[in-house]
Amino acid sequence: MLAIALVGGDIVDAAPAQHDQPVNPSANAATRRILDLLASHHPIISGQGLGSLDGFEAPANAPYAGVTYGYQHDVKELASQSGKWVGLVGLNYGKNVLCNDANVYVPSQRSPYMECTSPRLDYRSAFPAADRILIDYWNAGGLVTVMWQVPNPWTGQSAHDTRIPGTFSDLYSSGTPMNRTYDRMLDELAEPLIELQQAGVVVLFRPFHEQNGNWFWWGNKGPGTQPSADQFSALWRYTFDYLTTAKGLNNLLWVYCVNRSGGPTGSDDILAFNPGERFFDIVAIDDYKSSSANKPQNIDAAYDRIKSLGKPIALGEYGPNARYIQDAAHHFNWLDLVNVDATYPGFAYFMAWTGTPTVPQAIIQNENGAALLNRAGTVMNRDDLDRK
Repeated sequence: MLAIALVGGDIVDAAPAQHDQPVNPSANAATRRILDLLASHHPIISGQGLGSLDGFEAPANAPYAGVTYGYQHDVKELASQSGKWVGLVGLNYGKNVLCNDANVYVPSQRSPYMECTSPRLDYRSAFPAADRILIDYWNAGGLVTVMWQVPNPWTGQSAHDTRIPGTFSDLYSSGTPMNRTYDRMLDELAEPLIELQQAGVVVLFRPFHEQNGNWFWWGNKGPGTQPSADQFSALWRYTFDYLTTAKGLNNLLWVYCVNRSGGPTGSDDILAFNPGERFFDIVAIDDYKSSSANKPQNIDAAYDRIKSLGKPIALGEYGPNARYIQDAAHHFNWLDLVNVDATYPGFAYFMAWTGTPTVPQAIIQNENGAALLNRAGTVMNRDDLDRK
């Protein structure tokens, strides 16, 4: 197990870096094989997101929402139309539920984590069915990714609530109320991950994504704000140690995922919040296309930065963004990915975001998705993967 020491409130390394093995030395054999697969040179692996656990079952007035729909329509129907199953499927284990007990730091707010005793929405009910989808896909030969879009632990609101009314370092400082809160969040997160480990599933785990942007509470909001780069790194490392050591999760490949651009000015170093290469296995970038003029999207600087880390690289999220959809709904051309891969080679996989009729970001909802999956030599799908 990778040793980590907490010194003066900061987490410091206590073991030599390992560049050719998983960053968790106790990673199991299957996890090591998947890292080898992703590190090898091959056509990009196709991927489709399914949605979030807190929206697992779609409400009657929005039958297109929810993980069940995401799988049935965005993956299964796509396979029916194209004859190809995407190589990778993904879920968001984040949630946005409220509790009727007041947050001790912000009495006017409600937190789902602060000693809740009254009834609240429990997204744990979605764990078994969601994990069943992932387990079945893994058993059929596919890959699995899980992102953790973490709700604001101070307010109980969504990840996009950027307020930090307390001290950020309290999250990872042993014995503080916020540390106990964060540990409970990690305990809850670990439940479905442990179930996946018991079923033999390797998880490409992508927490705290797009941290170089300023739109999440854990993101880079500029000098003198929380979190600083050191505070973010300490939180990442604490999370790594808790899930690997305390929870014994040896089936995770850690994905450090940046946005194509971000920071307070939009031009800041995308790796400013790099938690340290010994704490992640894969570096990914989220790249959404904003107009039909971008063929391919210009990601030269970002591509060079992530390649410089010497890790397998991936497109953590890829496809049309909201601006593109407003201008040309359903007209995003998935064959543009061919141009991206030709200009910026080496991406191990891409994942398309789940879609709805009003926000059509899924592969099946736009142009030439089936053609892309059938482009032999350019894209690998589930049946093309050799996980042995």
